[in-house]
Amino acid sequence: MNALLPALRVEVLPDIAALDRIAADWQALHAAAEGGPFSSLNWIMATMATFGPGGDSPLLALVWEGDRLIAGLALRKTRARLSRHGPRASTLRMLCDQRVGFHEVLALPGREGPAMAALAAELLADPGWTLLDLTPMLPSPALAELRQRLQSAGLALWQRPEIRRAICDMSGGFDAYLDRHSRNFRRSLRKTATAVEAGGGRVLQARGLGPDDLNLLDRALAVSARCWKAQAGTDLGTHPEDRAFTTALWHRLAPRGALRLLLLEMPERDAAAVFMLREGRREYGWVCDFDEDFAQLSPGRFLISRALETASADGIELVDFMRLTPFTERFADRLETYDRLRLCRPLSLPRLWIAVEERLRPLGSSLRRRYRQHSRKRGAYKDAMADAVQDRNKEDRHGDPD
Repeated sequence: MNALLPALRVEVLPDIAALDRIAADWQALHAAAEGGPFSSLNWIMATMATFGPGGDSPLLALVWEGDRLIAGLALRKTRARLSRHGPRASTLRMLCDQRVGFHEVLALPGREGPAMAALAAELLADPGWTLLDLTPMLPSPALAELRQRLQSAGLALWQRPEIRRAICDMSGGFDAYLDRHSRNFRRSLRKTATAVEAGGGRVLQARGLGPDDLNLLDRALAVSARCWKAQAGTDLGTHPEDRAFTTALWHRLAPRGALRLLLLEMPERDAAAVFMLREGRREYGWVCDFDEDFAQLSPGRFLISRALETASADGIELVDFMRLTPFTERFADRLETYDRLRLCRPLSLPRLWIAVEERLRPLGSSLRRRYRQHSRKRGAYKDAMADAVQDRNKEDRHGDPD
């Protein structure tokens, strides 16, 4: 039977514009592989249109079986540092690494083995890189096959969880989801909803390109610019480039129902916004921002619970918040990970550097933990001394009460 199958061939596209030629094939592969939003053609094109490849060289590896696309991996070649202050090395990394939640290898179910064998052979034949750095990656049979093929060819492998993520199972409905959680959790949601409603809050939703939808998008970006992320430069609303990317993404994804927005409006001003991405029966919490002036109302908790309720009503079976925080952990049914894989050619600088780095990692973790403990003790000592000085100055000003 295998002899009757068309021969596999690998095509490497060095130009993003070439994606237009295979757009229908990529979309068919993406649907068959049940790919997530970040590997969709719309996401790739919106990212490239806004950020571009920079000084890097795109490398779009495609595996064809006859005239059918059965695997795809969007990479870029770059000179990247091996660590913050380390040397640079010729590296292959994922193409769209701005504002992304996770990456994945797309492959037709049932054809992962031969497709990844062909893809690995093509990558190994390219002498222009010494390190393949994939992060954060969604675990999948295709990724496992690619890793195994490259490792069998002699490449050194380091793999570890990069991001822990919170998963909510909505397959039984919102009420069943709530029943699995503690009474205190349910009580906190009711208390938050009561406070928000008593304060005159209401949830507005945008899903399309109408004037009201685009107005809500602008208001959500304004909330983002007021949240704590703006201080770190990771918000969506401050920098024109990030606003342009979010707007381009909205125009590509919202009309097909793959991106929606929930906004919490309060009488004073908007308090919180959450962007949710959809593919099939899965939804992903991409961005959640809130105005800290409303922190006492817990607007993020309120809006996430509304997002879960809406997802359940729309038939979504799983919601992935993509990054575990003390906030999202309370909503989780289970915790999973996105991984980092680094594969190095033998007898190369990256292999030596990463081997030493991994050996020193436990020591670095221990030193950081001790430093944090020392910093907390030193901070507590300084606070105690400041209080003592303040009490002494107060006594000097007012005299001994006895």
